Amino acid sequence: MIVFLWVMAVLGVFAVSVATRARLAAKIEGTENNRFQRSCDYLAAVNLARQFIEADEEPEVDFARDSWYGVPQGFAKMDFGGRFRLTITDEESKLDINSAPAEVLRKFFDLLRAKGEKLVTPSADLAAAIAAWRGTGLGGFGRSTSGFKHKGAAFESLEELYLIQYITPGDVEILRPYLTVYGPGTAGPFRVNLNTAHPLILEAIIATHNSGDFSKKMLLQKILEFRSAKTTVQGNSFPQVFRSEDLEASALITRLRLTPSVDMLALAGAFVQSATVDSHFFDVSVLSTLPGTESYEMEAVLGPRSRSALSGLVPLDILSWHEGLLVLPAGRAS
Repeated sequence: MIVFLWVMAVLGVFAVSVATRARLAAKIEGTENNRFQRSCDYLAAVNLARQFIEADEEPEVDFARDSWYGVPQGFAKMDFGGRFRLTITDEESKLDINSAPAEVLRKFFDLLRAKGEKLVTPSADLAAAIAAWRGTGLGGFGRSTSGFKHKGAAFESLEELYLIQYITPGDVEILRPYLTVYGPGTAGPFRVNLNTAHPLILEAIIATHNSGDFSKKMLLQKILEFRSAKTTVQGNSFPQVFRSEDLEASALITRLRLTPSVDMLALAGAFVQSATVDSHFFDVSVLSTLPGTESYEMEAVLGPRSRSALSGLVPLDILSWHEGLLVLPAGRAS
């Protein structure tokens, strides 16, 4: 009887072990299947985004109501619409930390603070550290960075912000949604898309020019009003969009119905030097919606690989790719 009980006990332990191994194997297999499905969906999403962007009927003008912008038109009706969420935006709506003047960066950081963002590092120190890291001086302000080893070259990713002097990890997470490294670089002109740039970015650029406060206030106000309004043609409503012909001082003033004073002409002339209406770099954000994968996201950037390709229509390459667990963002300034 004792032997029989021992045998039954051993068999019971063996059965539990086999069942545990089977459950573990099934779980591993399920995890691997989910990972494979995510990878396939991510690649499909990026290819879809490329198709949506390249199908733009007016590629020389990009704006927030383009058919590809945000959630692309027609995506929800696709089979993929039930597998993941796809969002596309342009990188030219952000500040390129490789080409943005240090003074524009400092003013933008001040505006973020005024809107309630709790940046730890003083704005002047942040701007000076970014300028020093990329090798373009300190901008004439901020604490000294002597003795700190700077890269002396363009930022290759926003992750490099963690390496600059004085900045905190919390500062990086606050700034990340507004900044980019994709643009003409330190050797090219600083540009933001007049149709899509964040209002605080436009305000920062305008504020750094030599002009009266009233002219600055009116120019920003009229730009934002124009972007939010629509025009009606033959009973059909269309969004108002800035085009390349508007990127000249007198043309912009006429478009915005501003008084063409000497001060306003000078301000508009300086401002349009930092404006474009054509975006070349695009952020693709993908959130999986399949059971068991809802907490995973992917973000990629599409664009030309060389500055020489900025002036022509070229296929969009994948410039960056990042995937991982979803991190819910903290509240941002509007």
